[in-house]
Amino acid sequence: MSVSRRVSMAWGEGPPYEDTDTIVLTGHTYFVDVRVKKNSVPDELDWASAGIKTSKDLGDGSAHCTWKHFVDSRSRNPDVDEGIVVIRPEDPLRCVERGRMKNPDTGCVEEYEEIWLDESIRKGTRVAILERDDGDAFVAIIGPWKLGVGWDWAWRTDGGDSLEGSEIKVEGNVRVGDKIGKWVIREFWST
Repeated sequence: MSVSRRVSMAWGEGPPYEDTDTIVLTGHTYFVDVRVKKNSVPDELDWASAGIKTSKDLGDGSAHCTWKHFVDSRSRNPDVDEGIVVIRPEDPLRCVERGRMKNPDTGCVEEYEEIWLDESIRKGTRVAILERDDGDAFVAIIGPWKLGVGWDWAWRTDGGDSLEGSEIKVEGNVRVGDKIGKWVIREFWST
């Protein structure tokens, strides 16, 4: 489980840069990823996706990770999203992700490197990930962080801000698979 913010991105041998404000909420299996262009007024979405993350330990401090997108703001048929993730032993909240994917600026598949920084999560933090019953939207909640992604929309809050008309109460005795209105609980637990 993680709340990850991207620190930088680099394509091929190019220099690292960061032109988005990116946050990814990941539960045991599901993830929601929202990337908003920096300095855009109003906020302009760069990319948003949600789906399932799988990870295979490679035994050397790295893992091969695959993100299967069920919802993707860039494509109804998204390309493979996979890479090797290495956690830095000297800074366990920071990791490097390397792989190959389509560069949206060139349209070509290129090598990339992303640096990620995880937020510290307090013990007892509630985690909930919900999928709309038609499969066209996901919401992830980890403590005060909330992300939502649909085919043609995305939203987020990083604290106590409420969003008009967006309340989904997940409380009491609920289990994975339960429905709340149009939403199906995919993950629900406390750290």
